[in-house]
This record gives sequence, structure tokens and C-alpha cells, in this order.
Amino acid sequence: MTMRHALVLDQGGSFLDVIAAPPDGGPARIAKRPRAEATDIAAAIIDFCQAEGIIPASITIATTLPANALLTGTASPVALLTTAGFEDLPDLGRQSRRDPDALDPPPPTPAWLSPPALRFGIPGRIDARGEEVVPLDLSTLPSLPAGLPVALCLLFAHRNPVHENRIAARLPPGTPLSLSHRVDPETREFERMLATMLDASLKPLVATTLAPVAQALVAAGLPEPRFALADGRAATPGEALAAPLPLVLSGPAAGARAVARWAGAVPFAIGLDMGGTTAEVSLVRDGAPLETRTIRLGPMEFRCRALDVESIAIGGDALTQAARAAGWLPGAGTADAESLAVAEAMLAESLRRIALRRNIHPDLALLVAGGGFGPLLAAGIAGIIGCPRVLIPPAPGLMAASGLLDTPPRLPTTWNHRQGADGALLLDDGTATARVPPGWRVTPRDDGALLLDAAA
Repeated sequence: MTMRHALVLDQGGSFLDVIAAPPDGGPARIAKRPRAEATDIAAAIIDFCQAEGIIPASITIATTLPANALLTGTASPVALLTTAGFEDLPDLGRQSRRDPDALDPPPPTPAWLSPPALRFGIPGRIDARGEEVVPLDLSTLPSLPAGLPVALCLLFAHRNPVHENRIAARLPPGTPLSLSHRVDPETREFERMLATMLDASLKPLVATTLAPVAQALVAAGLPEPRFALADGRAATPGEALAAPLPLVLSGPAAGARAVARWAGAVPFAIGLDMGGTTAEVSLVRDGAPLETRTIRLGPMEFRCRALDVESIAIGGDALTQAARAAGWLPGAGTADAESLAVAEAMLAESLRRIALRRNIHPDLALLVAGGGFGPLLAAGIAGIIGCPRVLIPPAPGLMAASGLLDTPPRLPTTWNHRQGADGALLLDDGTATARVPPGWRVTPRDDGALLLDAAA
């Protein structure tokens, strides 16, 4: 083994992507494996290093495990300890609806997260000035099953955490515990409570899945990994275990960083990173990805600092058969592209809505398309929403993984040309297929990216 590379891994819904960038700026080593064949992250990294003959100087990992656990309800239920009289707050929420016309709106808190039987009110009160007005009664603390995560959220604990700290000291050692004054030390009780419950729910998952990854890598003589966060930063295993909620949407955040990097100095850019299960949309203004304090994940909306990325429930897995039938991907069939046109229209409407809501007009923006399916539909989407140019990075199927690196990697890219059944130019590089409709001009760049221009 020779040079010490910066190694990054992005575990998406369908694929596991690995990039190892050398310190001298030379060509990066890459690997893309179906997720079904690479369920063990540590083994995938160790095998990659041995096959490529490299020693990583650093390892950064982004994974969809926390987000999937919350979406599917497979994360752990939690016991909620809160101020007496506020046990029903998870059900009440803010009495606001994301969709005012919904006849059966989802509850503000998922039913599995903290059922009523796991909510306990503790007498005691801190007021809005942080002063104690009712003494804490520790004799009412419930006896909880060993290993059950606990979310501790008391009224105005962010102003004075003394009651939360006293309760925490009485819980059995080793209890997975999230304290609201540490998870989300801000006003608005429901938002702080929901973030604390979600954080506690993820702690057993991180302890049983991600912590062993770090242990296995260190045992193999590799560096301790860092785990990517939703705000574009990275955390040590200890930091991730102590506060796992920011791990949610770490992969899409890395994709947003890559979009900003490839957009360069343009005033506005729209990022489309379309994988196998979802399409992630990010916005860039003046070279920096937009940020948010609220994450939307399925029916949930919770407070967490993150890069502003929205997920659309359209993925390439559902469109692959239609793309092959239309002759856009290798395979038999020359059917019409009606299904793909519908997907383009749906994505275009979503991109337009997301961009305009953030005061970015598509007519003035560059569309940066990545993921395994984004480059295939990008030009069609751009034509619908009025984006005059499309940028396709080298190895677009690895765009999110490349965003985990501090500097742009030199990705080995060879674009193979062929003609589509509809007269479009199809360019394949092994990680994705880019489609250039008739009338568009394609300009290869020295860095391996493709610039598509509708002005031709």
C-alpha cells in the first residue's frame, strides 16, 4: 500500500459509492456497488482499500440508515419524561397542517415514537425567566425497562436545565438519554420536544450499527471514521452517538455541497441528485448552498440545522424499465417515452416550486444534475422550467460522495457516445447516462464535466 488517500463513502438507498482521492491531486479511485451486495460498511471499506492498495488518511461516511429508520418506524420507541400536564403535547403539536385540504392529516408526531403509555409527567416547574416556581418531585420518576431510550424535555429547560440535570442523574447508568436543553436549546416547546424524542430514538441504532463500523475500521488499522451531518459538517463516532439527529439527510447534504462546488461563481444554481429511490433538490446562491433550521422527512417536520435539501418521492428504480423501453438505457425495446415524460413533468413542477419558494427563478439558474438518473432527465426538465444551461459533473453517479471531500476529486471519466431512438445524443460513463435532446449543444470541459446549452 502506498499514498494515504482521503476516502469517502456514501450509502444511498440503492448503491454504496466509494471515492479515494490521493493527496497529490491525481486521479481518484472509485467503486460503486449495489447496496444489497454491500450491507457491511466496514467490510466494503476494508475490501476497497485492499483491492486498490491504498491506506486512507481519513474516512468520512454518509448513510441513509437514520433517515430510513425514522421514515419506516423501525427506530426505537422512546419514553418521554416531561413537565406534568404536558404529556399530550406530542399529539397536540401546533394544530397546524402542512396541507390545509387534507381530510386525514398525519399526526404531528408518529404514533410509534412515544405511545401514551410511555409518557410520564414529572411535577416541577421552571418559568420563562429560568426561575424555579414549583420544586421538582423526583419521587414520581417511573421505573423504565432497561435499554429503553429516554427523551427528557421539561418546560423552559433551555432557560435553566437544573431540573433536567437532576432527573438525568437519577436514571440508571447506560440509559440512552437525550436532554432537550442539549439537543435543541431554543424556544417553542413542541419543536424542542419532537427533536429530543427523535434524537433519543436514533441512539440505539447508532450504537448497534454505526459505532461497530468505527470499531471494525480501527481494529483493521484504519483511521477512525467521521460521520457526515445534515449541515455539511462531520462528527466523530462519539459525537454522532451523543447527538445522532443531525445524521439524518447527511448524504443529500453532501450532494448539496457538491452542487455548490460545481456551480462555481454563478449567482444561482439548482441541484438535482436523482438516485434509485428519491430525487434530492438543493439550491445554491452566490456559491453557497442554502441552509435551513427545519428538516422535512416524510410526514415529519422537525427542527435541526441542515443544508436546505428537499426530497421528492421519484427514483430511478421505478423508471429504469421505461428508460430501457424508450431506448435511453442499454437494453431491448423501442417503446415511447411517455412514462419518462410524465416523470420529467412532475420533477420540473417540483423544482420550479422549490426554487421559487426560495426566491430563485429557474430562468436565471444553472441546473446541476447528478445521481444515476438525474443526467438522463436533466435537459428535459431544464426545457420545461426554463433553465438555459445544465451542468453534468464527471461521474455524476458519485456526485453526493464527492461532496464529502474537502477538495474536488479528479474522477476518471470517459464518455461513450451513442444515438438514442428519439434522435437524442446519449453519453454513458459507467455511473450514469446523460441525454442531450436534439437542438441542445454539449461542451465537454477539461475537468470532465459536460455543459449542456439550450441556446444552440
